[in-house]
Formats: sequence, structure tokens, C-alpha cells
Amino acid sequence: MSLGGSGDWLGFAQVDQPIVNHDQPFEERLTLPISDEQLAVLEDRRAGADLTFHVQFHVTLGYPRTDGPPLWPSSSNHDQQLLIQGGTWERLLAQTSSGFSLAIVVPVPLGQDSAAVKAGDHLRTALRKLTAGEYDDAVVSARKAIETLGSPGESEKAIVSTTKADERTLAQRSTMLRHALFNLASPAAHGDENASEIHWDRAGAMSVIAGVSTLVATWNRQ
Repeated sequence: MSLGGSGDWLGFAQVDQPIVNHDQPFEERLTLPISDEQLAVLEDRRAGADLTFHVQFHVTLGYPRTDGPPLWPSSSNHDQQLLIQGGTWERLLAQTSSGFSLAIVVPVPLGQDSAAVKAGDHLRTALRKLTAGEYDDAVVSARKAIETLGSPGESEKAIVSTTKADERTLAQRSTMLRHALFNLASPAAHGDENASEIHWDRAGAMSVIAGVSTLVATWNRQ
């Protein structure tokens, strides 16, 4: 199954149980697992509109024999466009398990020699570490992404003491976010007594990566 228009591949849909022969028309449900990341991309591409899926069916029909090996008489291929209206899709999302995590697509430049590109490389490394279950290393890679952005300029204390909260610029707010995220991500690389008490799990490491991704996106807009 793929996303209509773009042709992006989503995966293979499977039946819930083996299909047996019937002498009457019957219905069968196909299930396609979709990850949080795929849902995020779908929502980004959908942009509030309807969704169109391109479904390719490959069916082989056969039946067992008592007097010999099973027969597989024919195969059939069929393409089908499946349109899901935006309202229906949103209702389906609302019915999903509350255990779904929030996945957000953050634009990170590619193919350019800039701080944002280098930060994006570190974030991709962090995601690979996360997938491999190396959560402390994932946080370290996220911290390296922060370091790639360069010096924050003003200190957090200077901003707090000299500028009212409702008068701070985007650059000042991003700087404060940088300080907070850097402090959060730094213990993973240190061996002091306090740091030894901090152990990152998947949810925590993912939260740090998400925060740094937000920082990279806003830092590039200063």
C-alpha cells in the first residue's frame, strides 16, 4: 500500500487470519500497521485535506486435493484507489489508543554546509541510537546537535534580569531554550555523582531529541 499522489510506500497489509475457501461471497479485513512517524508524515502531507491510498492486491487462489498435491490454479493482480475523507480520517485518529506518542515532522535542511545541517546529522544519529536502545548515547548525540549551533550569546541569567518576559525576542527565547536543553542533556556525558543517578529510558531520550529538534527549527529562524 502506498500514499496516493506521492507514491510513498507505507507497507504490506495482511489478513488477520488465514483465509479458507468459501462457496459464498465473504469479507476479509486487511491490517496495515502504521508507525507514529508514518502518521506524522501522513498528517504533514494531508494538511487537513482528504487522503488517497493506492492499494495493490496480489492474490493467489488454490485448494487442497485428497488425491494429490494442492492446486494453485491462478493468480490475480488488482490496483485500487482508496479515498478517505478528511473528517472520517480525523475520527479514526481520535479513536486510536491513548498510548500513541506524538510524532512531529521537523524540517531540517539537507545538503548544505550550515550549523542546522550539522545539527540535523547529530539528530539523525540520535534517532539511530534511540532505535538501537542506546538511550544515553542518543542524548549525547542530541547534546552535540546543540553544541553545533554555536555560542548562545547572552546568558540565561542576563536575559531574565534585563528583559521582561513579554518583551523577549525570538532569539532570546531560543537562547533560554538552548540553556535549558543543554543542561538537561549534559549529564549523560559526565561521570559526576549527580549524573550517575540519571538514567535515560526511551521516553526520556525521545523527549530530549524532540526538544532539541524544536530548538534547531527555531534557531534557524532567528
